[in-house]
Amino acid sequence: MEQDLYQQALDLYNKKLYVFALEIFQTYYDQCEKKFGESKELADVLRYIGNCYYYTKKYNKALNCDQKCYTMRKQILGLYHKDTLQSYNNIALDYRKLGNHELALNYHQELFNIKVQQLGEENPDTLKVLANLAIDYQYLQQHQQALECDQKCYKLRVKVLGREHPDTKKALFNISVDYTNLAKKENSIKYNLASYRIRKQLFGEENIKTVLSIANLEIAYRSARKYQESLLCSQKCYQFVRKNFKEDSKNSIIVLYNLGLAYANVGSYEQAIKYTQECYKSKSRTYGKRHPTTLSSLDDLARYYNQSGQYEKALQCEQKCYDARVKILGEDHVDTLASLTVLAYCYSDLGQYEKALQYEQKNYKLKIQVLGKEHAETLASLANIALYYDNLGEYHKALEYSQKCYQLQVKVFGENNQNTLMTLGNLALHYSHMGQYDLALKYEQECYQKRIKTLGENHPDILISLGNLALYYNNIGEYELALKYEQECYQKRIKTLGE
Repeated sequence: MEQDLYQQALDLYNKKLYVFALEIFQTYYDQCEKKFGESKELADVLRYIGNCYYYTKKYNKALNCDQKCYTMRKQILGLYHKDTLQSYNNIALDYRKLGNHELALNYHQELFNIKVQQLGEENPDTLKVLANLAIDYQYLQQHQQALECDQKCYKLRVKVLGREHPDTKKALFNISVDYTNLAKKENSIKYNLASYRIRKQLFGEENIKTVLSIANLEIAYRSARKYQESLLCSQKCYQFVRKNFKEDSKNSIIVLYNLGLAYANVGSYEQAIKYTQECYKSKSRTYGKRHPTTLSSLDDLARYYNQSGQYEKALQCEQKCYDARVKILGEDHVDTLASLTVLAYCYSDLGQYEKALQYEQKNYKLKIQVLGKEHAETLASLANIALYYDNLGEYHKALEYSQKCYQLQVKVFGENNQNTLMTLGNLALHYSHMGQYDLALKYEQECYQKRIKTLGENHPDILISLGNLALYYNNIGEYELALKYEQECYQKRIKTLGE
C-alpha cells in the first residue's frame, strides 16, 4: 500500500504535476516517519517534497526541506556521499532563488572544493558545480570572475567531452553571455565582438541569439561614435527580423527605430525619415496613433526633417506630437515639455525667433513648476532662451540669461561639465556679438582649455571651440593666430568626421 502511494506520487512528479505530487509525498512522508524514523528512505521523500516546493516557486519551504534532508543524509550517509552533496547543491539553488547570491556562492564554492578533492577537476559533476559558480558570480555582477569560471569549464569540457558535446557548447555559450555582461558594464566593443563571434560559431548568422549579439554590438558602436559600423549592424538586424517576425511585431518596431537612428547618425536623413515613417505607421497600427510610444516616433521624424533642412515638415510633425501630448498627458508632463522644446527649435530654424522665444519661455516656467529651478532640463531651457534673445539681437538680455544659467550650472554640475562649458562658450558668443572681442576671446580660451582637459582633444565640442577661437582672433586682427586655429580645426574635422 505504501509503495503504491510512493509510485503514484513519483508518476505525478515525473509528469510535472508538482502540486498533486506534493500532497501524496507529504502523506507518504508522514507514514514513513512513523514507521522508520530518520532514514535514507525518509530523506529521499523529503528531497522530492523540497523539489515540489522549488518547482512551484515556494523557495522558503524548499529551503527548509532541503536543509532538513541534508542534515539527515549527512548523519546517515556521511558528508561525502553523492546524495548528501546533491542536497547541499539544492540548498545553494534555493538561496539563489531567494536572492541571497552571496550564500549561494559560498555553498557552491565549498561544494566545488569537495568535488575537486573527491572526483577531480575534470569530472563532469565537478564541472557542473563550476558552471553554477559562474552563474552566482553573474548574479553578483562579478562578470570577470564569471568569465574565468566559464572559460575554465569550457576548456575542461573540451578535453573531457569534446567540442561537439552539448555541455561543451553550453559552456561556450555561457562565455558569450559573460562577454555581453562585461560589455554592458564597460560599454566595450571588444567584449561584444567576442560574444558575437562565439554565437556565430555555435548557431550561425541566422539565429536569434547571434542577432541579439549583433544588436548589442550596434549599441556599442553607436556609443563609440562608430556610426558606419553601427549602421551595418542595424541593417543585419533589420534583414533578420523582416524574414522571421511579423510586420508589426515588437522586434520589427525596434529594428525600424534603430535603423532610422543609424542612418541619421551617418547623415543619410532621407533614409532615416523613410524607416522612421515605417516605424510610426507600424506603431500606429499596433498601439494606436495617440499612444506615447507612437508619438515618440513623430518626435523622431520632426528631428530628422529638421536635420535634413525640411523645417516646415519638422514643425508640422512636432506640432501634431505636441497637441496630442497635451490632450493625453497634460501640459506639464515631461514628454509634453520635450515637445515644447522641439517646437521652439523648429520656429528658430525657420527664423521665427519671437515665436521660438515665446514657446521656450512658456517651457521654462512649466519646468520650474514641474522639475525645479536647478534641474538639468530647466537649465537647458534657460540656455535656449539666451540663444533666442541673441538671435533677436537683444545681446544684453542674452548675456543676462546665459550668466544666470552658467552660475546655476557651475553650482549644480561643476565648472567642467559639458553643458556648463557649452554655456561658457555662449557667453563668449554674446560678447562677440556685442563687439567685445577681447572678452569673447577670454571666455572661449577658458572654454577650450577646460574642454581639452575634460573631453579630450578629439571630442566634437573641441571643433566648436577651435572654430570660434579662429573667428575671435580674426575679429581682433590676429590673422596668423586665426589661421593657425582654423587649420587645426580643419585637420581635426578630417580626422574625426572624414573628408
